[in-house]
Parts: sequence; C-alpha cells; structure tokens
Amino acid sequence: HQHFFENATSTFTPAAGERLFVWAYIDPDNPPAQLMLQWRTGASWEHRAYWGLSRIGWGVEGAASRRRIAAIPRPGRWVRLEVPVDATSGVDLAGVALNGMAFTFFDGSAAFGAA
Repeated sequence: HQHFFENATSTFTPAAGERLFVWAYIDPDNPPAQLMLQWRTGASWEHRAYWGLSRIGWGVEGAASRRRIAAIPRPGRWVRLEVPVDATSGVDLAGVALNGMAFTFFDGSAAFGAA
C-alpha cells in the first residue's frame, strides 16, 4: 500500500543535522510487517527509511536508498517516526531540495498524519 506526491512546485531543503518526521498510527489488530518513507529529489526516489522487516526490495539495504531505522513501533497509538538527513546514518538529504514523499507499508494497516 502506498500514498505519495511528486513534482511539488514548492520544495523543502533540510539542513545538515536535521531530522525528517511523520506521525504514524500502527493498527493494533493488523500491524504491517514494514513501514517505509521515501523522498523524491529531482526525478529520483532513491532516499528511503524503514521500520520493521525488510519486505520492500527497493534500493540497496544499509544505504541511503534503503536504511533500516528500527523495529515497527508499538501498535495502537500515534508515534513520531524520525529519520536523520545525514549520509552515514540517514537518507543523505542534507542540502537537497525535496519535491515528493511516499508513505508505504507492507501487509497490515497504518495511517499517516502530519509530516
């Protein structure tokens, strides 16, 4: 399941040391195996972070194109998912203009709020 936007005319450029975030609600009766956030720069979607098991095969595991952050958060409540923008532990987006974002999950159910 995926919801996304791309080609935004108003872009956002995170600075070094910042963290990108989104609020997510994990369905307690049907939690997903994986949650993934993706960011688009220019025409590329190669900046991804995920929680849970690696079920979505896009990108290179352990790189900014598919970076595991943690396990799936505890279901049944809103949680803030945060991702560093730096290259070594995050998604390598410091100083890069973002023009899209995707909210993806594998199996189960989740809702996404403010990002």
